[in-house]
Amino acid sequence: MLRAWRRVTLVALTAGAAIAAQLAGVAPAQAAGTAITIAATSKIGPVTGYVVVEYRGGKDASARIHGTITGATAGEVATLYAQSFPYAKAPASVGSVTLSAADPAAYSFTVTPTLATRYTVKLSVGKTAARPLATSPVQNVYVGIGATFKGTGLCALPGPPACRVTFHVFFIVPSSALKVEMSKTLYPYFALKFGPPNGPTPPLPEWLYLNAGHPSFTAAQRTNVSTSTSAGSRHGTSPRTPGQSSASQDAAPTNWSRSR
Repeated sequence: MLRAWRRVTLVALTAGAAIAAQLAGVAPAQAAGTAITIAATSKIGPVTGYVVVEYRGGKDASARIHGTITGATAGEVATLYAQSFPYAKAPASVGSVTLSAADPAAYSFTVTPTLATRYTVKLSVGKTAARPLATSPVQNVYVGIGATFKGTGLCALPGPPACRVTFHVFFIVPSSALKVEMSKTLYPYFALKFGPPNGPTPPLPEWLYLNAGHPSFTAAQRTNVSTSTSAGSRHGTSPRTPGQSSASQDAAPTNWSRSR
């Protein structure tokens, strides 16, 4: 009976070792001592800690994904993977670089996302390697929306006791985000600063005030199907005082698009 028990135990241990070996073969390999750092920078700079670019914003539309890889050897390849919002599709390769002999090896990629995107960098023996040697953490880059203003920000002199100023604001957004952006609530901030008669235009006000100037808004509307632009107008009145004046306005920082 004792021998039989030992035989069963030995078989069980052998089977467990075989299963462990199979699982080890399936698990992703991470080269010992190999590590990848990743960061992102943009022209806009951090916004409450987040890296942000501007959709179709020229030089502000791109970000740089960069970092270092320790433990890599010359000839190995660092590949950048991107996964765009809503993150339903698997990350796709968007660029690669062959490393030099330096350790740690530096890498850098320029990206121009149109939606919020998660980026990772993977190190492999070659571009066609089936498994990465190491994978970086995830780096997020978010996309904001700029605006184009048409209208006047100055009241003509001389004028009535109050003047009415109209701004037409145009936002360009991705087609997939247009409906959501047009439905957002707008929070208008406004201020006016006066200068002496016949003097230079005064600087913009230091503080803006919510709903100042009795603002009113037209409904946002789609103006160009090919570029998915939403537009509308903002109206406001200001008390008239002799002299030059300058106006400043802005929307709440959480609202990247919508006309006013």
